[in-house]
Amino acid sequence: MAFLDSFLAFALTLAVLATVVTLLLETAIRFLGLKRQGQVKVIGRLLDETAKDFLPDGAARWAAAKAILENPFADNGMAAAQAQQEYSGAKAQGIYADVSLEHVLRRLTESSAAASLVAQTKDDLKAELHRIARKYDEYSSALSANFKRQAQLWSILTGIAVALVVNVDGLRILESYLVDPALRQSIIEKVQIPADNAAEATNQDSSGENSSNGAGVAAQIDQIKAQLAKVNDLALPIGPAYFPHCYLSWDKERRDDSGDPLCRDADAATLLPAFALWLVKVLVTGLLIGLGAPFWYDVARRLAAVRTALGGKGSGEVQHRGSDATDDPEAREKLIDSIAADAKATAAVAQPQP
Repeated sequence: MAFLDSFLAFALTLAVLATVVTLLLETAIRFLGLKRQGQVKVIGRLLDETAKDFLPDGAARWAAAKAILENPFADNGMAAAQAQQEYSGAKAQGIYADVSLEHVLRRLTESSAAASLVAQTKDDLKAELHRIARKYDEYSSALSANFKRQAQLWSILTGIAVALVVNVDGLRILESYLVDPALRQSIIEKVQIPADNAAEATNQDSSGENSSNGAGVAAQIDQIKAQLAKVNDLALPIGPAYFPHCYLSWDKERRDDSGDPLCRDADAATLLPAFALWLVKVLVTGLLIGLGAPFWYDVARRLAAVRTALGGKGSGEVQHRGSDATDDPEAREKLIDSIAADAKATAAVAQPQP
Protein backbone atom coordinates (compact mmCIF):
# COMPACT_ATOMS: atom_id res chain seq x y z
CA MET A 1 0.00 0.00 0.00
CA ALA A 2 2.91 2.37 0.73
CA PHE A 3 4.19 1.85 -2.81
CA LEU A 4 0.74 2.58 -4.30
CA ASP A 5 0.25 5.63 -2.07
CA SER A 6 3.63 6.98 -3.17
CA PHE A 7 2.72 6.71 -6.84
CA LEU A 8 -0.68 8.29 -6.16
CA ALA A 9 1.00 11.22 -4.41
CA PHE A 10 3.49 11.45 -7.27
CA ALA A 11 0.70 11.57 -9.89
CA LEU A 12 -1.12 14.27 -7.91
CA THR A 13 2.09 16.28 -7.64
CA LEU A 14 2.65 16.16 -11.39
CA ALA A 15 -1.00 17.13 -11.92
CA VAL A 16 -0.59 20.23 -9.76
CA LEU A 17 2.64 21.22 -11.54
CA ALA A 18 1.04 20.52 -14.93
CA THR A 19 -1.80 22.88 -13.99
CA VAL A 20 0.79 25.62 -13.47
CA VAL A 21 2.18 24.86 -16.93
CA THR A 22 -1.32 24.99 -18.45
CA LEU A 23 -2.02 28.36 -16.85
CA LEU A 24 1.30 29.73 -18.13
CA LEU A 25 0.45 28.54 -21.64
CA GLU A 26 -3.06 29.99 -21.52
CA THR A 27 -1.63 33.34 -20.40
CA ALA A 28 0.85 33.35 -23.28
CA ILE A 29 -1.83 32.28 -25.80
CA ARG A 30 -4.18 35.01 -24.59
CA PHE A 31 -1.46 37.67 -24.56
CA LEU A 32 -0.29 36.78 -28.08
CA GLY A 33 -3.85 36.50 -29.40
CA LEU A 34 -3.19 33.09 -30.98
CA LYS A 35 -6.83 31.99 -30.82
CA ARG A 36 -7.92 35.20 -32.51
CA GLN A 37 -5.29 34.77 -35.20
CA GLY A 38 -6.51 31.23 -35.81
CA GLN A 39 -10.16 32.29 -36.00
CA VAL A 40 -9.31 35.05 -38.46
CA LYS A 41 -7.45 32.54 -40.65
CA VAL A 42 -10.46 30.20 -40.63
CA ILE A 43 -12.91 32.94 -41.65
CA GLY A 44 -10.49 34.30 -44.25
CA ARG A 45 -9.99 30.88 -45.83
CA LEU A 46 -13.73 30.16 -45.62
CA LEU A 47 -14.70 33.31 -47.50
CA ASP A 48 -11.91 32.99 -50.05
CA GLU A 49 -12.95 29.41 -50.86
CA THR A 50 -16.75 29.55 -50.68
CA ALA A 51 -17.84 33.14 -51.26
CA LYS A 52 -16.27 34.02 -54.58
CA ASP A 53 -19.62 33.85 -56.42
CA PHE A 54 -21.42 36.37 -54.21
CA LEU A 55 -18.35 38.21 -52.82
CA PRO A 56 -16.24 38.50 -55.96
CA ASP A 57 -13.66 41.03 -54.75
CA GLY A 58 -11.36 41.23 -51.76
CA ALA A 59 -12.96 44.34 -50.33
CA ALA A 60 -16.37 42.64 -50.13
CA ARG A 61 -14.89 39.56 -48.47
CA TRP A 62 -13.01 41.80 -46.03
CA ALA A 63 -16.25 43.57 -45.12
CA ALA A 64 -17.97 40.22 -44.55
CA ALA A 65 -15.07 38.99 -42.41
CA LYS A 66 -15.31 42.14 -40.28
CA ALA A 67 -19.04 41.62 -39.85
CA ILE A 68 -18.41 38.08 -38.60
CA LEU A 69 -15.37 38.65 -36.41
CA GLU A 70 -15.67 42.13 -34.92
CA ASN A 71 -17.32 42.82 -31.60
CA PRO A 72 -19.55 45.83 -32.36
CA PHE A 73 -18.93 47.28 -28.88
CA ALA A 74 -15.14 47.12 -29.05
CA ASP A 75 -13.00 50.17 -29.68
CA ASN A 76 -10.31 48.52 -31.78
CA GLY A 77 -11.32 45.78 -34.15
CA MET A 78 -9.94 44.70 -37.51
CA ALA A 79 -8.27 47.26 -39.71
CA ALA A 80 -10.68 48.73 -42.22
CA ALA A 81 -8.15 49.68 -44.89
CA GLN A 82 -8.36 47.62 -48.06
CA ALA A 83 -4.55 47.47 -48.05
CA GLN A 84 -4.79 45.26 -44.96
CA GLN A 85 -7.11 42.64 -46.40
CA GLU A 86 -4.74 39.81 -45.51
CA TYR A 87 -7.00 39.28 -42.46
CA SER A 88 -4.49 40.88 -40.15
CA GLY A 89 -5.00 42.58 -36.79
CA ALA A 90 -6.00 39.35 -35.04
CA LYS A 91 -4.53 40.41 -31.71
CA ALA A 92 -6.95 43.30 -31.39
CA GLN A 93 -9.24 43.08 -28.40
CA GLY A 94 -12.36 43.58 -30.49
CA ILE A 95 -12.07 40.34 -32.46
CA TYR A 96 -13.90 37.23 -31.31
CA ALA A 97 -11.59 34.32 -30.53
CA ASP A 98 -14.32 31.79 -31.29
CA VAL A 99 -17.58 32.06 -33.21
CA SER A 100 -20.32 29.49 -33.68
CA LEU A 101 -21.56 28.19 -37.01
CA GLU A 102 -24.87 29.96 -36.44
CA HIS A 103 -23.11 33.28 -35.87
CA VAL A 104 -21.08 32.86 -39.08
CA LEU A 105 -24.11 32.09 -41.23
CA ARG A 106 -26.32 34.78 -39.73
CA ARG A 107 -23.69 37.51 -40.01
CA LEU A 108 -22.99 36.44 -43.57
CA THR A 109 -26.64 36.54 -44.65
CA GLU A 110 -27.14 39.86 -42.89
CA SER A 111 -24.09 41.47 -44.48
CA SER A 112 -24.92 44.02 -47.16
CA ALA A 113 -21.90 42.81 -49.10
CA ALA A 114 -23.56 39.40 -49.51
CA ALA A 115 -26.92 40.63 -50.77
CA SER A 116 -26.67 38.47 -53.89
CA LEU A 117 -26.45 35.38 -51.68
CA VAL A 118 -29.85 36.08 -50.11
CA ALA A 119 -31.35 37.00 -53.48
CA GLN A 120 -31.34 33.34 -54.51
CA THR A 121 -34.34 31.08 -54.05
CA LYS A 122 -34.69 29.61 -50.58
CA ASP A 123 -33.65 26.14 -51.76
CA ASP A 124 -30.55 27.54 -53.47
CA LEU A 125 -29.79 29.63 -50.41
CA LYS A 126 -30.06 26.58 -48.16
CA ALA A 127 -27.78 24.58 -50.45
CA GLU A 128 -25.21 27.38 -50.37
CA LEU A 129 -25.40 27.66 -46.58
CA HIS A 130 -24.92 23.90 -46.26
CA ARG A 131 -21.80 24.14 -48.43
CA ILE A 132 -20.43 26.99 -46.32
CA ALA A 133 -21.28 25.11 -43.11
CA ARG A 134 -19.40 22.00 -44.25
CA LYS A 135 -16.33 24.05 -45.14
CA TYR A 136 -16.46 25.89 -41.82
CA ASP A 137 -16.53 22.55 -39.99
CA GLU A 138 -13.62 21.31 -42.09
CA TYR A 139 -11.43 24.37 -41.49
CA SER A 140 -12.33 24.62 -37.81
CA SER A 141 -11.48 20.95 -37.25
CA ALA A 142 -8.19 21.33 -39.10
CA LEU A 143 -7.28 24.41 -37.07
CA SER A 144 -8.23 22.67 -33.81
CA ALA A 145 -6.13 19.60 -34.62
CA ASN A 146 -3.15 21.74 -35.58
CA PHE A 147 -3.51 23.88 -32.47
CA LYS A 148 -3.66 20.79 -30.23
CA ARG A 149 -0.45 19.43 -31.75
CA GLN A 150 1.30 22.74 -31.24
CA ALA A 151 -0.10 23.11 -27.72
CA GLN A 152 1.23 19.67 -26.75
CA LEU A 153 4.71 20.66 -27.92
CA TRP A 154 4.49 24.00 -26.11
CA SER A 155 3.28 22.19 -22.99
CA ILE A 156 6.27 19.83 -23.01
CA LEU A 157 8.74 22.66 -23.58
CA THR A 158 7.12 24.74 -20.85
CA GLY A 159 7.11 21.73 -18.52
CA ILE A 160 10.84 21.27 -19.08
CA ALA A 161 11.47 24.98 -18.47
CA VAL A 162 9.45 24.92 -15.23
CA ALA A 163 11.25 21.78 -14.05
CA LEU A 164 14.65 23.36 -14.71
CA VAL A 165 13.84 26.71 -13.10
CA VAL A 166 11.95 25.36 -10.09
CA ASN A 167 14.33 22.37 -9.69
CA VAL A 168 11.74 19.60 -10.01
CA ASP A 169 13.50 16.26 -9.85
CA GLY A 170 10.79 13.62 -10.21
CA LEU A 171 12.91 10.77 -8.89
CA ARG A 172 13.81 12.77 -5.78
CA ILE A 173 10.11 13.52 -5.20
CA LEU A 174 9.13 9.87 -5.60
CA GLU A 175 11.91 8.73 -3.27
CA SER A 176 10.72 11.25 -0.68
CA TYR A 177 7.20 9.81 -0.84
CA LEU A 178 8.52 6.25 -0.48
CA VAL A 179 10.43 7.04 2.73
CA ASP A 180 8.10 9.66 4.25
CA PRO A 181 4.56 8.37 4.91
CA ALA A 182 3.47 11.69 6.42
CA LEU A 183 4.50 13.62 3.30
CA ARG A 184 2.73 11.35 0.85
CA GLN A 185 -0.40 11.25 3.01
CA SER A 186 -0.35 15.04 3.20
CA ILE A 187 -0.27 15.30 -0.60
CA ILE A 188 -3.12 12.81 -0.98
CA GLU A 189 -5.26 14.73 1.52
CA LYS A 190 -4.48 18.22 0.21
CA VAL A 191 -4.88 17.63 -3.54
CA GLN A 192 -8.47 16.92 -4.53
CA ILE A 193 -8.96 14.65 -7.53
CA PRO A 194 -11.57 16.28 -9.82
CA ALA A 195 -14.42 14.33 -11.33
CA ASP A 196 -14.15 12.99 -14.87
CA ASN A 197 -13.60 15.79 -17.42
CA ALA A 198 -13.39 18.39 -14.63
CA ALA A 199 -9.68 18.81 -15.21
CA GLU A 200 -10.26 19.45 -18.90
CA ALA A 201 -12.95 22.00 -18.06
CA THR A 202 -10.64 23.69 -15.58
CA ASN A 203 -7.90 23.97 -18.19
CA GLN A 204 -10.12 25.43 -20.88
CA ASP A 205 -10.18 29.16 -21.47
CA SER A 206 -13.45 30.29 -19.91
CA SER A 207 -13.05 34.03 -20.13
CA GLY A 208 -15.32 34.41 -23.14
CA GLU A 209 -14.49 36.18 -26.36
CA ASN A 210 -15.93 39.47 -25.18
CA SER A 211 -13.37 40.02 -22.41
CA SER A 212 -10.33 42.15 -23.12
CA ASN A 213 -6.84 40.72 -23.37
CA GLY A 214 -5.63 42.83 -20.46
CA ALA A 215 -8.34 41.70 -18.07
CA GLY A 216 -7.94 38.09 -19.19
CA VAL A 217 -4.17 38.09 -18.69
CA ALA A 218 -4.58 39.65 -15.24
CA ALA A 219 -7.03 36.91 -14.26
CA GLN A 220 -4.67 34.23 -15.55
CA ILE A 221 -1.80 35.71 -13.54
CA ASP A 222 -3.94 35.61 -10.41
CA GLN A 223 -4.68 31.93 -11.09
CA ILE A 224 -0.98 31.21 -11.57
CA LYS A 225 -0.17 32.88 -8.26
CA ALA A 226 -2.86 30.84 -6.51
CA GLN A 227 -1.57 27.60 -8.04
CA LEU A 228 2.02 28.45 -7.08
CA ALA A 229 0.84 29.11 -3.53
CA LYS A 230 -0.76 25.67 -3.60
CA VAL A 231 2.52 24.12 -4.77
CA ASN A 232 4.38 25.91 -1.97
CA ASP A 233 1.83 24.69 0.58
CA LEU A 234 2.52 21.09 -0.41
CA ALA A 235 6.10 21.40 0.94
CA LEU A 236 7.56 19.43 -1.95
CA PRO A 237 11.29 18.58 -2.14
CA ILE A 238 11.89 21.11 -4.92
CA GLY A 239 13.42 24.54 -5.23
CA PRO A 240 16.73 26.28 -4.37
CA ALA A 241 17.35 24.22 -1.22
CA TYR A 242 18.25 21.20 -3.36
CA PHE A 243 21.07 20.31 -5.72
CA PRO A 244 22.20 21.93 -8.01
CA HIS A 245 20.40 25.21 -7.27
CA CYS A 246 22.06 25.38 -3.87
CA TYR A 247 25.40 25.79 -5.70
CA LEU A 248 24.02 28.69 -7.69
CA SER A 249 22.58 30.73 -4.82
CA TRP A 250 24.13 29.51 -1.57
CA ASP A 251 27.59 29.97 -0.04
CA LYS A 252 29.55 27.02 1.35
CA GLU A 253 28.41 27.61 4.92
CA ARG A 254 24.75 27.36 3.94
CA ARG A 255 25.43 24.29 1.78
CA ASP A 256 27.09 22.55 4.72
CA ASP A 257 23.86 23.00 6.71
CA SER A 258 21.65 21.81 3.85
CA GLY A 259 19.39 18.81 4.17
CA ASP A 260 20.38 17.68 0.67
CA PRO A 261 23.51 15.45 0.82
CA LEU A 262 24.60 16.58 -2.64
CA CYS A 263 24.64 20.20 -1.49
CA ARG A 264 26.88 19.23 1.44
CA ASP A 265 29.15 16.58 0.01
CA ALA A 266 29.55 17.10 -3.74
CA ASP A 267 33.15 17.97 -4.64
CA ALA A 268 34.91 18.84 -7.86
CA ALA A 269 35.18 15.18 -8.87
CA THR A 270 31.53 14.31 -8.31
CA LEU A 271 29.91 17.64 -9.17
CA LEU A 272 29.83 17.20 -12.95
CA PRO A 273 28.46 13.61 -12.96
CA ALA A 274 25.88 14.58 -10.33
CA PHE A 275 24.82 17.56 -12.42
CA ALA A 276 24.53 15.43 -15.58
CA LEU A 277 22.35 12.91 -13.73
CA TRP A 278 20.21 15.71 -12.29
CA LEU A 279 19.75 17.23 -15.75
CA VAL A 280 18.53 13.92 -17.19
CA LYS A 281 16.07 13.41 -14.33
CA VAL A 282 14.73 16.97 -14.57
CA LEU A 283 14.32 16.76 -18.35
CA VAL A 284 12.33 13.54 -17.99
CA THR A 285 10.25 15.15 -15.23
CA GLY A 286 9.56 18.12 -17.49
CA LEU A 287 8.37 15.76 -20.23
CA LEU A 288 6.04 14.08 -17.75
CA ILE A 289 4.67 17.43 -16.55
CA GLY A 290 4.12 18.42 -20.17
CA LEU A 291 1.65 15.55 -20.59
CA GLY A 292 -0.87 17.82 -18.88
CA ALA A 293 -3.02 17.93 -15.77
CA PRO A 294 -5.93 15.95 -17.32
CA PHE A 295 -3.58 13.03 -18.00
CA TRP A 296 -2.17 12.96 -14.47
CA TYR A 297 -5.53 13.44 -12.79
CA ASP A 298 -6.79 10.49 -14.82
CA VAL A 299 -3.82 8.43 -13.63
CA ALA A 300 -4.53 9.54 -10.07
CA ARG A 301 -8.21 8.52 -10.37
CA ARG A 302 -7.19 5.06 -11.52
CA LEU A 303 -4.64 4.66 -8.75
CA ALA A 304 -7.17 5.92 -6.19
CA ALA A 305 -9.70 3.35 -7.43
CA VAL A 306 -7.15 0.56 -7.02
CA ARG A 307 -6.21 1.93 -3.60
CA THR A 308 -9.86 1.94 -2.52
CA ALA A 309 -10.39 -1.58 -3.84
CA LEU A 310 -7.43 -2.74 -1.77
CA GLY A 311 -8.89 -1.16 1.34
CA GLY A 312 -7.15 2.20 1.38
CA LYS A 313 -8.70 5.33 2.86
CA GLY A 314 -10.60 7.15 0.79
CA SER A 315 -8.92 26.77 -13.11
CA GLY A 316 -12.34 27.46 -24.00
CA GLU A 317 -13.81 30.17 -24.69
CA VAL A 318 -17.55 30.48 -24.84
CA GLN A 319 -18.71 30.49 -28.42
CA HIS A 320 -20.41 33.68 -29.50
CA ARG A 321 -24.13 33.58 -30.16
CA GLY A 322 -25.78 30.34 -30.99
CA SER A 323 -25.03 26.69 -31.58
CA ASP A 324 -22.71 24.92 -34.00
CA ALA A 325 -25.18 22.04 -34.49
CA THR A 326 -22.34 20.01 -35.95
CA ASP A 327 -23.15 16.60 -34.49
CA ASP A 328 -26.82 16.35 -35.42
CA PRO A 329 -27.79 16.55 -39.13
CA GLU A 330 -31.42 17.22 -38.22
CA ALA A 331 -30.44 20.08 -35.91
CA ARG A 332 -28.24 21.56 -38.64
CA GLU A 333 -31.06 21.30 -41.19
CA LYS A 334 -33.38 23.15 -38.81
CA LEU A 335 -30.72 25.76 -38.11
CA ILE A 336 -30.02 26.48 -41.77
CA ASP A 337 -33.73 26.44 -42.65
CA SER A 338 -34.31 29.03 -39.92
CA ILE A 339 -31.40 31.22 -41.06
CA ALA A 340 -32.49 31.02 -44.70
CA ALA A 341 -36.07 31.92 -43.78
CA ASP A 342 -34.91 34.84 -41.62
CA ALA A 343 -32.60 36.08 -44.36
CA LYS A 344 -35.35 35.95 -47.01
CA ALA A 345 -37.82 37.68 -44.69
CA THR A 346 -35.32 40.41 -43.84
CA ALA A 347 -34.49 40.93 -47.50
CA ALA A 348 -38.19 41.17 -48.40
CA VAL A 349 -38.79 43.82 -45.74
CA ALA A 350 -35.74 45.76 -46.85
CA GLN A 351 -36.88 45.93 -50.52
CA PRO A 352 -38.52 49.25 -51.43
CA GLN A 353 -42.25 49.04 -52.02
CA PRO A 354 -43.38 49.75 -55.64
